[in-house]
Amino acid sequence: MTKLKQKFLTISHVFLSMVLILSSFTYGIKPAKAAPPPMFTLTAAEAQGVGVDEFYEGRCFRVNINLHTGNQATGGADVIIDYDNTNATIVQNNCVTPATTVYSGGLYNVYPVGGNSVTATQIKLSAYQNPGNSYTNNALAIYGYFYVLVNDPDPAFDLNFDYTPGSTIDTNIAQLGTGVDILASVEDLSLQLVTDNDTPYFDGHNPLDGAINVPVEAVIAYNMKDDQSGVNNATRAATVDQGSGAVAETVTTSCTTTNANRVPVCSAIVNPAGYFPYLTLITVNASFSDLGNPTVHSVIDSWSFTTEDDIHAPYVENENPAIGAVNQPVGTNVVFRIKDYKNQAGIIPGLGVDINTVVVVVDGITYTAAGPNFFTYAGTPENYLITIDPAVDFPPAYTVNVSVDGADLHAPAANVMPTHNYSFMTSDVNAPYIDNEDPAPDDVSVSANSNVVFQIHDVGAGVDLNSLVVQVAGVTYTMAGPNIFTVNALSAPNDYEITIDPIADFGGGQAVLVVIDADDLSAPVNHMPTYYYVFGAAGAGCPVCGACDSCCPAAPACDSCCPVGGGGGSCGGGGGGTIYPSISNQQIYQIDESSVLVTWFSNKNGDSRVYYGSDSVATPIASAENYSYDYQSVIGDDNKTYHSVTISGLQAGNLYFFRPASLMEGQVYFGEEMVMTPKFSSLTVVNQEFIDKACPVCALGSVLGWQEEKNSSVSCEPVIVEKVVTQDSSKFISGSTLKLSEVNGYNYELSAELMSINLLANNELVLRGVGKPNTEFILNLEPQLAMSPVKVNENGLWEFRIANLPEDKLGTYKVYALENNDAGILVENLIGQFNVRKAVLTEMSQTGMTIVERVNQEMAAMQAQKTVPLYIYVLISVTVLSMLYNLYLFRKQTNK
Repeated sequence: MTKLKQKFLTISHVFLSMVLILSSFTYGIKPAKAAPPPMFTLTAAEAQGVGVDEFYEGRCFRVNINLHTGNQATGGADVIIDYDNTNATIVQNNCVTPATTVYSGGLYNVYPVGGNSVTATQIKLSAYQNPGNSYTNNALAIYGYFYVLVNDPDPAFDLNFDYTPGSTIDTNIAQLGTGVDILASVEDLSLQLVTDNDTPYFDGHNPLDGAINVPVEAVIAYNMKDDQSGVNNATRAATVDQGSGAVAETVTTSCTTTNANRVPVCSAIVNPAGYFPYLTLITVNASFSDLGNPTVHSVIDSWSFTTEDDIHAPYVENENPAIGAVNQPVGTNVVFRIKDYKNQAGIIPGLGVDINTVVVVVDGITYTAAGPNFFTYAGTPENYLITIDPAVDFPPAYTVNVSVDGADLHAPAANVMPTHNYSFMTSDVNAPYIDNEDPAPDDVSVSANSNVVFQIHDVGAGVDLNSLVVQVAGVTYTMAGPNIFTVNALSAPNDYEITIDPIADFGGGQAVLVVIDADDLSAPVNHMPTYYYVFGAAGAGCPVCGACDSCCPAAPACDSCCPVGGGGGSCGGGGGGTIYPSISNQQIYQIDESSVLVTWFSNKNGDSRVYYGSDSVATPIASAENYSYDYQSVIGDDNKTYHSVTISGLQAGNLYFFRPASLMEGQVYFGEEMVMTPKFSSLTVVNQEFIDKACPVCALGSVLGWQEEKNSSVSCEPVIVEKVVTQDSSKFISGSTLKLSEVNGYNYELSAELMSINLLANNELVLRGVGKPNTEFILNLEPQLAMSPVKVNENGLWEFRIANLPEDKLGTYKVYALENNDAGILVENLIGQFNVRKAVLTEMSQTGMTIVERVNQEMAAMQAQKTVPLYIYVLISVTVLSMLYNLYLFRKQTNK
């Protein structure tokens, strides 16, 4: 043993003794159980040759030094291995650089540098545990390892332990605490270093040699193998001939390594870019070499297979407009893609579309790539984008039919696609319309119990019956009711016949207004312009003249009530029975927010005209323009006794005065002046009406005409009086169920006047009116008591809403406006009343509290809400401060 080693072992023994003594003192020592004899072995990870101990010339392999302590506590170990480096070299793990030391397995915590060495004949490795530690195992573990590079063949390359049982100067295992060598046995390693004399080879070809109908997306795969020295993966190479010459391809490999340098198998993949051509012979040539040393062996392999044929025809996708699309612009282009992919999956291209075979028919017009009607195309043969821009826009609400035919580039017989048919519909720009009205418009001989029948049509998406609202004589009829119409489907959903059985018979001579609104089923919806017409119920008769003999026996207006040639009776005097022109049964209807309809009867044929303006004209003046009115409607030269005139372009919310007139027998005869604003659906205003108290029948004729044509010396001048004109719900198209029964004149002490009352859905009431701009008053509804401040806007208009009107029984509601007058006294004014379903009595009406008392009570409550919080705040603040001050005085007193 060398001095260094002796010194090392001496130190080791001292450490081990200290550890043993310390262990005995601390833990106590008990006799160990019997254990397998401690041993060292040498193993090579895996042989490379045919035999289990064969390693090929030029190859590098790892040898492990294995330790088994036999379950005994050890404090260190020494290994000495003898070998002959004539045919092999101990190298580092790069298998090139000669080694001067070996690698430790880390079983012990100290591997001194001086105890690790490699020479031409010996390998040494020593290790020990620091005092207080030990190593114990009961199975083989790696104590250290090294690499062997085979330089030349050697039938008997031996690695032998230098070992004498019980000796501590060679291979040994030192028992913890005593330093005694407890090594019982060693296992040497005898190897054969042989020459590689075999040839590498291929197997696992895919596709197989001679295969047919191989998918064009197939990947070429094979194995490279060598049973002895192993595959030299760096030498792999392959070419693929796809029908136009061999092309070198990239070979991707995955190799199996069985030990440090052994590569028996490499799996190779060759995947040329793209896909193989259809129905083509594909030839593969591959090669590689082994790792033989000094002789390298190479191998070349060649095999072929045939790809599948393209059997799939082109197809159409991505239609725009989409199949079955609706509401498309009439000027839309027709765009789609015609594709040719395997299995129509859109991934693996087919042979491609033959663009010259593509034929597109759009609405009966044929388009091709060559014309005369062209389509444009872009893209690749497997995916063409076709665009057709029709020379003429399609009709609205029109079904456009499209068909596409085509074939691929397969030769000689192309794959022909089945005709692709689809359609879409252009947008519906036409709203529903009405025809076949019965009674016909302007018919004045309609029976009082007649039904109202008409047809509604829509060229396009069809009529939305749920949107159809029909008003007949002010009563609303819908599909859902409560008043319903019946439907006869002529050609649903485009053509229907609608029948309405009015809830009440018409009155004799009544002008019946029919108003129709509806939408179609398109998106966006087309709203039908409000359609309206008027017909008259038969049986108007002559107005009652009264006893006119006693007042103006020669009055033409009285004579006009008598049959031609008649005499005596109420007309008296045996008059000649002359019938003078007159106007009667005049009515005015609101159509929308900017137009009204005026109707009347004349007792003789005449034209139709209406004079109107924003100011009342008590007596029309023949010499003045428009008889003193602002405007005159278009004159209807219809020469009939029933008249209807629509006046449009009115300003919503403004008051207008209308006077119907007819030219009869060369003279213009006037009716009464009527007032309406087109803003609101129910309106009551003060109107100037002409009433001749001496001759009441004068109001039936024109004042101007009467003065010019009367022959009596009896004065029959009209007396102008204030009269409230009530326009009930039968005059308006809104379907309001409210009727204003009375309204007082405008009270100039207040800043509001009621203009309209509308009943909305869910029993919500809306009151609207006019007043002094930018003022405020208090509005109250009895018996509902919806008291609230109301502001008049800058345009002089106000609005107030009341929700949830009860529906127990009919009754009268009154609308009050309350405001401080110039003397500062709160006054109330009744500005309107109306009949609806009466509300339940409120607390105020039950206690008899007046409006003024209630308002004063509310104002006092509001004032109290503003002042009480401040008082409470001050009271609390003073109380807290007082308590703090008293506490201060108390502490000051006690400190003394």
